[in-house]
Amino acid sequence: MSTAWERLANEPILDIHPYQRGKPVEELERELGIPDATKLASNENPFSPSAGVIEALRKALAGFSMASFRNTVGTPEENARLVEALWAVLGEDGARR
Repeated sequence: MSTAWERLANEPILDIHPYQRGKPVEELERELGIPDATKLASNENPFSPSAGVIEALRKALAGFSMASFRNTVGTPEENARLVEALWAVLGEDGARR
């Protein structure tokens, strides 16, 4: 028997398995014998952005103006802080700081 939403869903969607959460960091420390471990989420990365990402951001910001942020979700102050933070990371020369 299928539910109403299952009849409406595309078949590949029905094949997606529910998210299975990972083990807590304390359990991994015990299993692997690693004290004071830092566990990253699946969408986190311990490395800096690649040179290609830095260059792409630099190019995107080169023609950027606050006027282009008018219809965004954040307030003008939040958007200005975002741009300042990006430039602080990228620097004028595009080097990560």
